[in-house]
Amino acid sequence: MRNTWFLFLALVASWSVFAAEDFRPPFDKSDYKGRVGIQLNPWWPPQKDPVYGAGGPNVSYIHHTGTSAQVWRQAMELCARYGVDVLVPEINEPQAWSGVWRVLLDQAGTNRPPVQIGMFFGMYSKDKESVIASMKKVLEPFREDLKSHPAVSRAGGHPVMVVYNPTKFKPSEWREIFDALDAEFGRMIYLVNIGELVVQAARGGGGTEAKDARFEQLLRESLPYWDGISSYGNGYRVAFPVIQKVMKDFPQKINEGQGHFVYCNHFHMGGNEVPLSQVWRDHLSDCYSSDPDSLLLTNLLDQYENSAIYPCYEREDLLLRYLEWTLEKWKGRKFQRRKEPELVVCNYTMVLLGWQSLDFEVLGFPLDAKGTDVLVTLEICDTSGKVLYTFPEKRMDLNTFRAERFTIPSTQFAGERGVVPRLRYRWAGRDFAMNYGPMTLIDPSAVTGCFGRVPRRTRFG
Repeated sequence: MRNTWFLFLALVASWSVFAAEDFRPPFDKSDYKGRVGIQLNPWWPPQKDPVYGAGGPNVSYIHHTGTSAQVWRQAMELCARYGVDVLVPEINEPQAWSGVWRVLLDQAGTNRPPVQIGMFFGMYSKDKESVIASMKKVLEPFREDLKSHPAVSRAGGHPVMVVYNPTKFKPSEWREIFDALDAEFGRMIYLVNIGELVVQAARGGGGTEAKDARFEQLLRESLPYWDGISSYGNGYRVAFPVIQKVMKDFPQKINEGQGHFVYCNHFHMGGNEVPLSQVWRDHLSDCYSSDPDSLLLTNLLDQYENSAIYPCYEREDLLLRYLEWTLEKWKGRKFQRRKEPELVVCNYTMVLLGWQSLDFEVLGFPLDAKGTDVLVTLEICDTSGKVLYTFPEKRMDLNTFRAERFTIPSTQFAGERGVVPRLRYRWAGRDFAMNYGPMTLIDPSAVTGCFGRVPRRTRFG
């Protein structure tokens, strides 16, 4: 019996050694902790007309002007003000959009860059040998930049690369690819896009428990061959508790959390029915729960591909501002409170008459003032400004972030083509009236709603 118990302990010990096996050389990730990055699609720069082609109805509050190069610099400076450290453009192998990486590096500059520039590669050649050959061609013009450019995003002194499509090859094949690139250009840090693993796990079918178990298995099988995880956001549910659990067994690896901006229609391919900004706020909260070392947020600057399903015209500012608020708790970055109430009204682009209610949010950010109590009154107006309905007054104590929701049946406004929200509020003994918000179209048909609130169940839940 004693020998049997000894054998059992030996087997457990050997399994633990096997489970901890790591095929990547060690590195120090401490300087990467606390990083906040935004993945971006370089083919649609921030100044592109949002209604061009099939781009959708959203209008950017911040209108960047100038050449494409100048616009990227403006976007860097904007993001940096909110606490964003890295912009990560997508580059496609065998050779697409690597030229934008050069533009971004040049615009970031070598003298105190406002942000660093990361790499996000999709690798599409037919086999690993072809990938290795073409990646050497793609990276060759950046050989010296990878060694020493101060704007290149690094961890432990090594350039960081997120790989978009890790399911294209087996983990052992990725090992061969990475070893070949490291031998050619020096040690790099490769992060696996777990968004692909989430999709693969979900496509296996079954309930949540089965999908989570499959995701955990895929993650554990992959990590020994990678330097950590990152993610390109998608509409599928992310099992953050699984990430937290698995990454505890790989403390030497980077755990880059997923922050998912794309709660909107993805180009003209449909979309998710989402509760206004709630999905973004909940997703960030869930992401932080997985104890990430860093964050990579999906596609904030892409007005074209991600048409807003609610017309908050300050969309970038709102989402970056809320991100900034969360960073105070996560990384101790001081949130800049304003001296007067900072209120934002969110509403949908359209609703289907009788199918969906009219939903509104009033979001309030923390206030730096002696009095933080604000009494808000939301009015629903017709397009001429006539008040059709007034919600009961609500009190918001802006000693911290607050979100209030207002809902009314759309059938109450069946005679209107659309309605317009307007917020009034009382603070410090004075009455204020904000500008009229953008209209919510009340539509009797789904045909015109391809860029509005799509009547189908969300995959986030």
